[in-house]
Amino acid sequence: MIKQLLAINFLLGLGLLSEPLFAQNKETISLSIHQNPSWIKINRTPTLYYELQIKNSSADTMEIKTLKISGHHKNYLALSGEKLAERTKSSDHKNRNLIIPAGGSCVIYVELENQVIKSKPILNRLEYYPHHQGPKGTSALIATTLLPTTTKPTVLGKPLQTGLWTAIYDPAWTSGHRRVFYSEKGKQYLPGRFAIDFIRVDSTGKYAIKNTDSIKNWLGYKNAVIAVADGIVSSVQDDFNESATVSQHKNPAPDQASGNYVSIKIAEGKYVFYEHLNPNSIRVKPGEKVKKGDIIAQLGFTGQSTGPHLHFHLADRDSRLYAEGLPYVFEHFFQVGRYSSLDNFGNGS
Repeated sequence: MIKQLLAINFLLGLGLLSEPLFAQNKETISLSIHQNPSWIKINRTPTLYYELQIKNSSADTMEIKTLKISGHHKNYLALSGEKLAERTKSSDHKNRNLIIPAGGSCVIYVELENQVIKSKPILNRLEYYPHHQGPKGTSALIATTLLPTTTKPTVLGKPLQTGLWTAIYDPAWTSGHRRVFYSEKGKQYLPGRFAIDFIRVDSTGKYAIKNTDSIKNWLGYKNAVIAVADGIVSSVQDDFNESATVSQHKNPAPDQASGNYVSIKIAEGKYVFYEHLNPNSIRVKPGEKVKKGDIIAQLGFTGQSTGPHLHFHLADRDSRLYAEGLPYVFEHFFQVGRYSSLDNFGNGS
C-alpha cells in the first residue's frame, strides 16, 4: 500500500495499451489494461500505477483466484484472497469484489513500487474459476502484458500561497480519487488517478482554530489559489453556494462533485483542475490567458466536500469527469512531516 499524506511547506513554489499473451476465450473472461501507464516517482520511489479491467462474458458467475505480476525473470506481486479483494472493485456491489456475475465486470488497481526494470514488459496473469465449483474446481488462466512508457511527468508551480499544507492522497481508499471511474457513451475514465486534496495546517498540525464546524475557522479557507503554469482558461463554473458550517453542508450529485471550479489548458492534452472554490472568488474567464503565479480564485467549500480544501489534478481533456488523470510533479517544495494515518490528521499528532 502506498500512502501519501504529506505536510508540505510552500515557499518559492510547491514544491495502457494491452497485448494478450495467450489466446483468450471470448465466451469467458477478458483481461485488459485500462490505460498504458508511465513511470513516476512518489516520495522519491519509482512507482507504476495502472488498472486491470476484467469482464465476464460467459453465462456463469466467475470468481477470481489469484493475480500474479512478473517480468524479466522476477516476480513482482502475487495476490489472492483478501489482499486481492482489497485492490478490486466490482461493478456489481451485491457480491464480494472477487465474484463476477455473468455480464459483470471489475477493476483491479495495481501499484508497483521500486522493483520493476523499466525497459522490460510486465506480465499480468489472472487465475479464475466458475464460482459454483469452488476454489478446488477447474480453473483457467488469462494474461496480458504491458510496456510502461518513460515519459517525464509535467512540472508545475505551486497551486497555493506560501504556507504549511497537507497533501492528502492514498490509492487504497475504496472511495478515494484513485478508485472512482466515470462512464460516458460506454467508455470509462479515471480523472482523479493522481488527484491531491490540499488542507492547510498550522505548526501543530491543526487545520482549524477552535470550532472546526465553522468553515471560517479553517486555516486554508479563502486562501489564494494560483496558476501553476502559463495557459489559457478553458472552463469555469461559479454557481455553487457555501454553507456556513461543515455540518450544514449538503453534497450535490456525483456529476456536480467539483463544485465551483476552474480548468486551465497548459499544453496540448494537458489541463489543470482546481475544484471546490469559494463562491464569487473566481477572477478568470474562459479564453483568458494566465501567467504562472497569477491568483485565479480562493479556496472554498463547494461541491462534494467534508471541509474547506483544494482539489487539484491534471488531466488529458477539459472534462471534470470524462478524462484520464495524468502524473505531475511540483518544482519546489519542502516535506516537513508525514501522517501515518488519516485518523491522526488535525489533532496535533
